[in-house]
Amino acid sequence: MFTLSRLAWAFLEPANALVLLASAAVVLLLWGRFQAAWRIGAAAALLQILLLNLPLANLVLGVLEHRFPAPALPLEVAGVVVLGGAVDVDLPRDSVRTDAERLVAMAELSRRYPDVPVVFAGGNGRLGDQQSESRVVKPLMAQLGMDPSRVVFETRSRNTLENALFTRQLLKPSKQDRWILVTSALHMARAAGVFRRHGWNVVPYPVGYVTDTTSAPDAPWFTPGATLLWSIAARECVGLVFYRLAGHTAALFPAP
Repeated sequence: MFTLSRLAWAFLEPANALVLLASAAVVLLLWGRFQAAWRIGAAAALLQILLLNLPLANLVLGVLEHRFPAPALPLEVAGVVVLGGAVDVDLPRDSVRTDAERLVAMAELSRRYPDVPVVFAGGNGRLGDQQSESRVVKPLMAQLGMDPSRVVFETRSRNTLENALFTRQLLKPSKQDRWILVTSALHMARAAGVFRRHGWNVVPYPVGYVTDTTSAPDAPWFTPGATLLWSIAARECVGLVFYRLAGHTAALFPAP
């Protein structure tokens, strides 16, 4: 499933899809198939308008991010699970990504719940790359005021499904235990759905918002970074569909 999802995304990623459509239109023109070339060219033009000239990406991101509101934290929990994705082990000096708020939340929750286990779940989500995020996260824990020995590192998982399965094998939680689940707000619906489906009783704790529901979306003309926003939104939408079809969530768009 991991390999299939990565290969499928290479074709479904919006910018790649735009290039493929435009290339197909050129090939059909050279081949003399003018009607087919016109149709595919029109589809490429429409995709470009959606990607660059309309603020739809912001709207989709807003729906995804605000599916799960920030919770009222319970007095007692069995532990805290923080999903990986906050660091990039392939960049110089093992750079922290914009999702680094997950690590800040881990430090904050570890102080709020000093007597429960804190788990960092994440290996490496790139094909063929064996380096684990834990190698980078461990030294960062001390900088955030945490004792690294307090953190349990799950180092094998490469995607959300494996986060849920491998961490469950490691901790063996009961259905009565409540675990705080920390991941980006954009990813929370899929993560909560997968963890629930595989026997976890989770309290979703979304962090790292990139949208603001109190302000109007960008004006409907070219906006720098629009393609990136579409890529982020489309990736999560494709993930929701893929996980539902595979039976790893109980609903297409899991709800609180």
